[in-house]
Amino acid sequence: VRSQASFQRLIRTSRTGYRLLRTGDLAGLGRRLIGRVHRTEARRKKVVYIDWRRDHVELSLADRQRIFDQIQVMPTQPVIALIVVNRSTNLQVCTETLNSLTAQLYPEWKAWVTGQVNRSPVKALRTAPLDPRFSFEPPPADTEVNWCIVIESGDLLHEAALFCLARAVMEVPDARLLYSDEES
Repeated sequence: VRSQASFQRLIRTSRTGYRLLRTGDLAGLGRRLIGRVHRTEARRKKVVYIDWRRDHVELSLADRQRIFDQIQVMPTQPVIALIVVNRSTNLQVCTETLNSLTAQLYPEWKAWVTGQVNRSPVKALRTAPLDPRFSFEPPPADTEVNWCIVIESGDLLHEAALFCLARAVMEVPDARLLYSDEES
Protein backbone atom coordinates (compact mmCIF):
# COMPACT_ATOMS: atom_id res chain seq x y z
CA VAL A 1 0.00 0.00 0.00
CA ARG A 2 2.80 2.40 0.94
CA SER A 3 4.78 1.73 -2.24
CA GLN A 4 1.61 2.14 -4.32
CA ALA A 5 0.99 5.56 -2.73
CA SER A 6 4.61 6.53 -3.39
CA PHE A 7 4.24 5.43 -6.99
CA GLN A 8 1.03 7.49 -7.40
CA ARG A 9 2.79 10.53 -5.89
CA LEU A 10 5.67 10.06 -8.33
CA ILE A 11 3.24 9.98 -11.29
CA ARG A 12 1.47 13.15 -10.08
CA THR A 13 4.76 14.95 -9.54
CA SER A 14 6.02 13.90 -12.98
CA ARG A 15 2.84 15.13 -14.68
CA THR A 16 3.02 18.48 -12.85
CA GLY A 17 6.70 18.85 -13.73
CA TYR A 18 6.03 18.03 -17.37
CA ARG A 19 3.11 20.52 -17.50
CA LEU A 20 5.23 23.30 -15.98
CA LEU A 21 8.12 22.55 -18.33
CA ARG A 22 5.84 22.40 -21.39
CA THR A 23 4.14 25.72 -20.56
CA GLY A 24 7.50 27.39 -19.95
CA ASP A 25 6.86 28.11 -16.27
CA LEU A 26 10.47 27.45 -15.26
CA ALA A 27 10.13 29.58 -12.12
CA GLY A 28 7.18 27.44 -10.99
CA LEU A 29 9.12 24.27 -11.78
CA GLY A 30 12.11 25.57 -9.80
CA ARG A 31 9.91 26.42 -6.79
CA ARG A 32 8.35 22.96 -6.83
CA LEU A 33 11.74 21.24 -7.11
CA ILE A 34 13.15 23.25 -4.20
CA GLY A 35 10.04 22.49 -2.14
CA ARG A 36 10.36 18.79 -2.93
CA VAL A 37 14.01 18.76 -1.86
CA HIS A 38 13.18 20.53 1.42
CA ARG A 39 10.31 18.13 2.18
CA THR A 40 12.51 15.13 1.39
CA GLU A 41 15.28 16.43 3.64
CA ALA A 42 12.80 17.04 6.46
CA ARG A 43 11.52 13.43 6.24
CA ARG A 44 14.97 11.90 6.03
CA LYS A 45 15.91 10.19 9.26
CA LYS A 46 19.15 11.48 10.70
CA VAL A 47 21.71 8.71 11.00
CA VAL A 48 23.80 8.80 14.13
CA TYR A 49 27.02 7.00 13.24
CA ILE A 50 27.58 5.58 16.73
CA ASP A 51 24.09 4.04 16.73
CA TRP A 52 24.48 2.73 13.17
CA ARG A 53 27.83 1.16 14.01
CA ARG A 54 26.40 -0.46 17.14
CA ASP A 55 23.44 -1.88 15.20
CA HIS A 56 25.22 -3.00 12.02
CA VAL A 57 28.94 -3.47 12.71
CA GLU A 58 29.68 -4.33 16.31
CA LEU A 59 29.03 -7.88 17.44
CA SER A 60 27.00 -8.75 20.51
CA LEU A 61 27.96 -11.60 22.83
CA ALA A 62 25.24 -13.68 21.16
CA ASP A 63 26.71 -12.92 17.71
CA ARG A 64 30.16 -14.00 18.89
CA GLN A 65 28.76 -17.19 20.38
CA ARG A 66 26.98 -18.01 17.10
CA ILE A 67 30.27 -17.53 15.25
CA PHE A 68 32.15 -19.77 17.71
CA ASP A 69 29.41 -22.41 17.35
CA GLN A 70 29.66 -22.26 13.54
CA ILE A 71 33.45 -22.60 13.67
CA GLN A 72 33.11 -25.69 15.87
CA VAL A 73 30.90 -27.48 13.33
CA MET A 74 32.95 -26.63 10.23
CA PRO A 75 33.99 -29.93 8.64
CA THR A 76 37.42 -28.44 7.97
CA GLN A 77 38.89 -25.12 8.96
CA PRO A 78 40.91 -23.59 6.13
CA VAL A 79 44.23 -22.09 7.22
CA ILE A 80 44.52 -18.47 6.14
CA ALA A 81 47.91 -16.85 5.56
CA LEU A 82 48.11 -13.10 6.03
CA ILE A 83 50.99 -11.18 4.52
CA VAL A 84 51.17 -7.87 6.39
CA VAL A 85 53.06 -5.42 4.19
CA ASN A 86 54.62 -2.85 6.48
CA ARG A 87 55.56 0.39 4.71
CA SER A 88 55.43 2.44 7.88
CA THR A 89 58.05 3.09 10.50
CA ASN A 90 55.29 4.04 12.92
CA LEU A 91 55.14 1.33 15.58
CA GLN A 92 51.57 2.23 16.56
CA VAL A 93 50.24 1.71 13.01
CA CYS A 94 51.72 -1.76 12.74
CA THR A 95 50.70 -2.67 16.29
CA GLU A 96 47.06 -1.74 15.62
CA THR A 97 47.01 -3.97 12.55
CA LEU A 98 48.51 -6.89 14.47
CA ASN A 99 46.05 -6.33 17.33
CA SER A 100 43.17 -6.52 14.85
CA LEU A 101 44.52 -9.91 13.79
CA THR A 102 44.84 -11.27 17.33
CA ALA A 103 41.24 -10.17 17.94
CA GLN A 104 39.98 -12.44 15.15
CA LEU A 105 37.28 -14.89 16.19
CA TYR A 106 38.49 -17.38 13.58
CA PRO A 107 41.58 -19.14 14.98
CA GLU A 108 43.19 -20.80 11.94
CA TRP A 109 45.50 -18.14 10.57
CA LYS A 110 49.19 -17.29 10.36
CA ALA A 111 50.70 -13.89 9.62
CA TRP A 112 54.02 -12.78 8.18
CA VAL A 113 55.08 -9.16 8.55
CA THR A 114 57.16 -7.97 5.60
CA GLY A 115 58.56 -4.69 4.42
CA GLN A 116 60.29 -2.24 6.72
CA VAL A 117 61.50 -4.98 9.07
CA ASN A 118 64.95 -3.42 9.50
CA ARG A 119 63.55 -0.19 10.93
CA SER A 120 63.79 0.16 14.70
CA PRO A 121 60.02 0.43 15.44
CA VAL A 122 59.33 -2.90 13.75
CA LYS A 123 62.38 -4.41 15.43
CA ALA A 124 60.70 -3.47 18.70
CA LEU A 125 57.69 -5.56 17.63
CA ARG A 126 59.96 -8.54 17.02
CA THR A 127 61.04 -8.57 20.66
CA ALA A 128 57.57 -7.94 22.12
CA PRO A 129 55.60 -10.98 23.28
CA LEU A 130 53.26 -11.65 20.38
CA ASP A 131 50.85 -14.29 19.30
CA PRO A 132 52.90 -17.27 18.05
CA ARG A 133 51.03 -17.09 14.74
CA PHE A 134 53.08 -13.99 13.81
CA SER A 135 56.42 -14.19 12.07
CA PHE A 136 58.85 -11.52 10.93
CA GLU A 137 60.79 -13.96 8.79
CA PRO A 138 59.77 -15.13 5.30
CA PRO A 139 57.43 -18.13 5.39
CA PRO A 140 59.16 -21.49 5.09
CA ALA A 141 58.81 -23.24 1.74
CA ASP A 142 56.81 -26.07 3.31
CA THR A 143 54.21 -23.78 4.91
CA GLU A 144 50.74 -25.22 4.48
CA VAL A 145 47.96 -22.70 4.03
CA ASN A 146 44.74 -22.78 2.06
CA TRP A 147 44.20 -19.08 1.40
CA CYS A 148 46.43 -16.04 1.28
CA ILE A 149 45.50 -12.44 2.05
CA VAL A 150 47.71 -9.40 1.60
CA ILE A 151 46.99 -6.45 3.89
CA GLU A 152 48.82 -3.21 4.54
CA SER A 153 50.12 -2.17 7.91
CA GLY A 154 47.47 0.27 9.09
CA ASP A 155 44.55 -1.88 7.89
CA LEU A 156 42.22 -2.94 10.67
CA LEU A 157 40.23 -6.12 10.20
CA HIS A 158 36.81 -6.51 11.77
CA GLU A 159 36.88 -9.28 14.37
CA ALA A 160 34.73 -11.52 12.16
CA ALA A 161 36.63 -10.85 8.90
CA LEU A 162 38.56 -14.11 8.74
CA PHE A 163 35.52 -16.08 9.87
CA CYS A 164 33.54 -14.57 6.97
CA LEU A 165 36.31 -15.58 4.58
CA ALA A 166 36.44 -19.13 5.97
CA ARG A 167 32.65 -19.43 5.77
CA ALA A 168 32.66 -18.19 2.16
CA VAL A 169 35.33 -20.78 1.32
CA MET A 170 33.21 -23.51 2.87
CA GLU A 171 30.09 -22.36 0.99
CA VAL A 172 31.89 -22.23 -2.38
CA PRO A 173 34.53 -24.98 -2.18
CA ASP A 174 35.47 -24.66 -5.87
CA ALA A 175 36.35 -20.97 -5.48
CA ARG A 176 39.91 -20.07 -6.39
CA LEU A 177 39.71 -16.34 -5.71
CA LEU A 178 37.66 -14.33 -3.24
CA TYR A 179 37.50 -10.54 -3.35
CA SER A 180 36.97 -8.20 -0.45
CA ASP A 181 37.15 -4.45 -0.27
CA GLU A 182 37.96 -2.14 2.57
CA GLU A 183 35.84 0.42 4.34
CA SER A 184 37.59 3.76 4.04
